Amino acid sequence: MISVGVLVISVGILMIPVDILVVPVGILLIAVLLLAAGMLFAWWLSRDMRGAIRHIERGVGRVSRGDLDHRIPVTSNDELGQLASAFNDMVAQRREAGIREERQREFLSAVLENLTEGVVACDEQGNVNLFNRTMREFLGPTPERIPASRWAAHYALYHTDGKTPLNRREVPLMRALDGQQVDHQELIIAPAGRPARHIVASGQPIYANDGRNLGAVVAMHDITERKRAEAELREHARELARSNAELEQFAYVASHDLQEPLRTVSSYTQLLDRRYRNQLDAEANEYFDFITESVRRMRDQITGLLTYARVVRNLSPPRATDLNRLLAAQLANLAQAIDEQQARITHDTLPTLKVFPVELGRVFQNLIANALKFRGPDAPRIHIGCQRKDDAWEITVADNGIGVAAEHAERIFMLYKRLHTRDKYPGDGLGLPLSRRIIEHHGGRIWLTHGDPDSEFCGAIFHFTLPARTPATNA
Repeated sequence: MISVGVLVISVGILMIPVDILVVPVGILLIAVLLLAAGMLFAWWLSRDMRGAIRHIERGVGRVSRGDLDHRIPVTSNDELGQLASAFNDMVAQRREAGIREERQREFLSAVLENLTEGVVACDEQGNVNLFNRTMREFLGPTPERIPASRWAAHYALYHTDGKTPLNRREVPLMRALDGQQVDHQELIIAPAGRPARHIVASGQPIYANDGRNLGAVVAMHDITERKRAEAELREHARELARSNAELEQFAYVASHDLQEPLRTVSSYTQLLDRRYRNQLDAEANEYFDFITESVRRMRDQITGLLTYARVVRNLSPPRATDLNRLLAAQLANLAQAIDEQQARITHDTLPTLKVFPVELGRVFQNLIANALKFRGPDAPRIHIGCQRKDDAWEITVADNGIGVAAEHAERIFMLYKRLHTRDKYPGDGLGLPLSRRIIEHHGGRIWLTHGDPDSEFCGAIFHFTLPARTPATNA
């Protein structure tokens, strides 16, 4: 800047006409003073500019080395001062952005570390670069560098039998790195010194926005306890099935074997009744009646128990059956009772399903017979409804009878549980338990609800479901 001032003053002197060069000494002195002042001003100005530039250079250097707390002094309002202020603002914004980024990274790291899922990720070369806390609990610390070819052996990865090692291409992270989508792959991990775990893994490749392959990520969930519970449940189910089979066998044998001595008791009771009824007093005759009735009831109960035990054992083969025709056959069997009570029975169009036809026919007959038996003061009105619900058909048998109190809705399906005396409503108490057994063997369920008191069907409404799929085969 000094050279510029000197140049300006020199040019000014050179432009003075020659005829004026001869001037008084005072004028020359003034010119010298002006020249010195210009040179002094130029030196002062250049010094401030060099200082401001040095501050900016030092600031840029410190910021480039990561010192985002550094600020450049602002000593003027000129262009250099404005540049320093703009630089300081830029650095402050960068510092705030860095703080936000750091907090976000800290948050994401904390999320990954606190996930109950084990998460592992690798780059496109197969180098593991993410291994969260849960994964470390599963497998132990991971080495800095371990080739992908050694993953299965290093981490002791096995098939679900716990004996067959996974090969390199079966490792979930390797599959994801190869571009595969890994969906719920089950495996066993059993690293030395750690408990074996049953794991389900899901993962996929990682791609950048421009389509570049960045690596792969896999999440692993420990299902060891669930598998253990499932195994225990299966064992309990086997035990229960074995126990039920033994109980069914016992009921079958007991009810079958009891029939012969019961027939003997019944025969001799009848002989005694015929021989001595008119030879003894009225009280003895009453005793004979009690014995005969008790034997008959016992015979009915044993016959019913045998039927209950046989219902699954002797199932007819399942076949596609038009339930409309099946229902019509049961209504024909009940035609006399229907006519005597002037009952009116209607039904929706029923589907064709693969069922055990003889046994399902018993269910229709039992439910309709109950509606006729437990009638109200008006002529029986019965409707068989049908509705598809998801993967099952729900069939209802609604009536206008006396209904069943809510507290007895489950009790009526138990063996020999009656709500009324035999002299008022005859029966052996096996119809509904037998119906439940048949429906459950079809894979459905049966239950009771109550009709609307103000509707036509204000009595009981029996519901049962039949799966739209094929029913279970013989047990």
